[in-house]
Amino acid sequence: MKIGIVGYRGEYGFEKLFEASRDFGEPVHFNPDFMNFDSLRGLPVPEVDLLIVRDLGGETLEERAFRMDLLHLLSSSLPVFNSPEAINTAGNKFLTYFKLLKKGIPIPRTILGRDLRFSFDTVTKPIFGYQGKGIKFHETGEILRGFHLAQEFLRGDEFRVFVIGDSSFGAIKKFPREGEWRANLSLGAKMISVRVEEEIEEIAIKASKTLGCLFSAVDLMVTSSGVKVLEVNATPNFRSFPGAEKNIVKACIDQVI
Repeated sequence: MKIGIVGYRGEYGFEKLFEASRDFGEPVHFNPDFMNFDSLRGLPVPEVDLLIVRDLGGETLEERAFRMDLLHLLSSSLPVFNSPEAINTAGNKFLTYFKLLKKGIPIPRTILGRDLRFSFDTVTKPIFGYQGKGIKFHETGEILRGFHLAQEFLRGDEFRVFVIGDSSFGAIKKFPREGEWRANLSLGAKMISVRVEEEIEEIAIKASKTLGCLFSAVDLMVTSSGVKVLEVNATPNFRSFPGAEKNIVKACIDQVI
């Protein structure tokens, strides 16, 4: 079996998935920077049995949108994990929150619109954002000029649960670095492995499945008003979850055979 891994050589997650695939077949590197289209040649379908997406890359929103469109087209010819639909939804915070809300999964109060003003502290987030970039804190009463996705600023303990299929592979608790309120690992947050309550696991698994993910990292916060889902990552970094790569590859193969 040929297993295509989409991503970049040297990146932790890619290398782990690539090596884990050797236990199940022949890994094949699929570099997203070579995702091109030529109308004279048609759709370039890789000669693999399935694709596992670690990172699509892309320097601009337009380039990322093209790569996502190409992935959608490829998925009609071979299995892709996570599915393009899941990756696209998880990468769009509005679609993520809307789908979670429809399924009754708890999220922070979320408002989208222009020239907003609230009677509580808020954070604004890019709809298409990652690694905590572009997230800003706003105090009560501040007028947010222009268009924004805003959420009530929550206080509590933040966790990440790694979900594979119908179960939790593991969980970590995240602590912002000194002088920083965002608990993103890319911003220097500290983390420790923990056992979380069953309710947290169940919410994480339900959130992952709601977005159509076979595997994901779900960020949640436990607040005085209960558990809230902050984000679902469909192309997750699993550096904090040693051994997850083999379970991911096996889960993808099990969907094919």
